Amino acid sequence: MKRLGTQIILLVFAALAVSCLGDPEIDEIKYTRVPNIAVPVFHSDVDYNGIFKHLAKNKPKNDAKVSFDEDGFIYLIYSNDYSVSWDSVADISSIHWNTSQMYSTKKGLEITDSIRLNADPNQRFDTLIIAQSTMTVRVGKQSVTGQGKLSFPELRKNGKALEINWKLGEGTKEIIDLEGYKILPKQAPGLSYMTIDVAISGTENSSTAISQLDIEMKTTDIVPQVIFGFFGTKVVFESPTSMELSFFRSHDFPDEVKFTGAFINLDVNNWTGTQFDLKMHDKYLVKHNHDSMPIHILQDSALYIDQINYKDYRADGSYSPCHNYFRIDSTNSDVNSILSSDPNNYDYRLRIISNPHGETKENFVTAKTNLVAQVDMYVPFWLQINELMRHDTIEFDINNIILDADNANYIDSIALHFDFDNGFPITMWSQAYLVDERYDIVDSIFSKNETMWEPPEFDDNYRVCKWTETDRRTILDSEKIKYCSERNVKKIILKTSMSTIDNPNRYYKFYKEYGLTMDFSFEMFGRKK
Repeated sequence: MKRLGTQIILLVFAALAVSCLGDPEIDEIKYTRVPNIAVPVFHSDVDYNGIFKHLAKNKPKNDAKVSFDEDGFIYLIYSNDYSVSWDSVADISSIHWNTSQMYSTKKGLEITDSIRLNADPNQRFDTLIIAQSTMTVRVGKQSVTGQGKLSFPELRKNGKALEINWKLGEGTKEIIDLEGYKILPKQAPGLSYMTIDVAISGTENSSTAISQLDIEMKTTDIVPQVIFGFFGTKVVFESPTSMELSFFRSHDFPDEVKFTGAFINLDVNNWTGTQFDLKMHDKYLVKHNHDSMPIHILQDSALYIDQINYKDYRADGSYSPCHNYFRIDSTNSDVNSILSSDPNNYDYRLRIISNPHGETKENFVTAKTNLVAQVDMYVPFWLQINELMRHDTIEFDINNIILDADNANYIDSIALHFDFDNGFPITMWSQAYLVDERYDIVDSIFSKNETMWEPPEFDDNYRVCKWTETDRRTILDSEKIKYCSERNVKKIILKTSMSTIDNPNRYYKFYKEYGLTMDFSFEMFGRKK
């Protein structure tokens, strides 16, 4: 038979704790008296993120990224941004023209041709002022003398049309910077165009009766300072989108935990001189098992966005856009009810149409104007918890604590101390059990389920204003110690039922300062010699 000695001081610290509430912090204390000892075994502080982990079915793979308002209220925001620029609205074809013609060197040549500007026949361009572009003109050499002239009557700068002159025997290659040039297109049904004139002077004394003229012209990378016209009714943007809800992806909440207060905003700023319709189609929340649940709404989620007036436009951006937004929430949809299914993704399709109602008002766009749409899903933490059962495990290997089962005869009692501080708006009833290595229950610690974490105090807005402290103490007498030693007790299991029952609507807002703590310690008293 072994007797208790100073070894117990060293080995008693093997009784550590593990818990899904948080990581334990052990405060070691030096003792000078034997065999009467007191050991703090477990301490845990749980913040807002810890309670969400505690509520989840499985330990989350990563921490949630949450936000706080100025009052400390916790919420999630997921966002997708979209931008529609001028080149999605005004479809300018590449300006390219070439000709290859035989002509009489004696008579010369005069031709006029047209260059199409609008790739879409439903669009009309009235004015195009160029901010950036380059025109390249190549004219092949000819074996005759004389002069050639190429002119663009509708392409002007400072009121003067662009002209290119060259000597026929030399040909030419010209690269023209078109910054600041203005095009005033001519119009025909379904066509906005500019003309190009070619004039070749005749040569009286030429040994060659026939010559060939080769000209190629193209402009590249047109960036408009402004385009006026009418850009027609067309889909300028359409794309399926998936918004990953990472919080719900990492926290798999059971059915006993429900959320409310979520909403989805479609927010649009139009900085252009074009009207648009924006509509969110095919709205689904997708669960962990990939099942899709459509979001049903009571009204159309299309937005009509009017255009700005050109007189209000400022190149430096110091003007107000036309703005509109649409909100999907509990007043017009079932988004809250299906949010409690722990969705992984929010899937939808955004469609944007220009001039949706056949408007005839003149449109305009610039290189700096665009339409900006933003889709935001807000999940404020209004939670309802309905008798959610959780288990926490505390290491309590009694035979390691007393060194040997035979030493049970020398222990008078062990006092177990549970200290709970609750700053969450949750009521929790608990029972603690002594269990063996197979987790079979050896005995219960308390006579009945007790409210370990008493509900905190609330202000008139149901916000926690004061944490509550709950201390529970129980004694294992010598007979129970021997019984637990014989049954090889290894752990203490704390079973807890959690609910939000004190608020009339059973939903509580969660704030950053909310939390709870749990401490477990024991004192062991030896028999007097």
